[in-house]
Amino acid sequence: MRTLTVQLAGWAQHPWIGFDTESTGVDVESARIVTAALVGITPGSKPTSWYRLINPGVPIPSEGSDIHGITDEKAQAEGEEPAVVLDLLAGHLENALLSGRAIVGMNVPYDISLLDRECTRHGVETLSSRLGGYLAIRPVIDVYVLDKHVDPYRKGKRNLTALCQRYGVTIGGAHDAHEDVLAAARVAWRIAQLAARPVEWLTSVYGLKRPDAERLAGLNGLTLDDLHNLQIKAKKKQADSFRNHLKRQNKPYDDVSADWPLIPTSIAA
Repeated sequence: MRTLTVQLAGWAQHPWIGFDTESTGVDVESARIVTAALVGITPGSKPTSWYRLINPGVPIPSEGSDIHGITDEKAQAEGEEPAVVLDLLAGHLENALLSGRAIVGMNVPYDISLLDRECTRHGVETLSSRLGGYLAIRPVIDVYVLDKHVDPYRKGKRNLTALCQRYGVTIGGAHDAHEDVLAAARVAWRIAQLAARPVEWLTSVYGLKRPDAERLAGLNGLTLDDLHNLQIKAKKKQADSFRNHLKRQNKPYDDVSADWPLIPTSIAA
């Protein structure tokens, strides 16, 4: 088969900073960060890593430890004070965005919102405050939102492991913050590579339906700002669709948020 040379979109040619956390729970209003990881990704260079273990100051539920492997004993013996790590973490993300890097991750509103709540809880200046408001947290690349935008009707799971399988990406260890960061960045890179292919190739070789192929190829002409704005609209459409789905099943839907990449709040738990 003839190799096709492709030109990646502008949003894929900029440096990124991968961001992920592991925590005590799934509710951003009450969960505490246990581990945090950042990975600097620059085209043509090896990734640079930053990783911290935090003593959250509260018991880590067994269901959390079972997922990420951090026990109370380990966190208490080896974890750093939350305020110290949170200040460093928010500072690194601030500097990255101000220098033109995009934050990349999986289901980014969870991690950015959790960081926001934790900073407020521990008296640390939040990322949004450092930047001048939550709208200034940009540009962001969220592989969950992008995948669902491109292929909205695909059945099955859409967790990071499933996305890695879908896009042919190797993941070193699911629910390890450092490995998850690298995996999410590789998924984003793979989406960028596929977006640079012609629609005909995406349908005949990759097997997408034509509307999905056109949405994927449409990502290729975007700048980082364009991509960020597209994800804001895509997230709202996805949230509206999910709410309607829950309504039809007579299930609660009030907690379905369309906010992206930060779920704002005035009071932290």
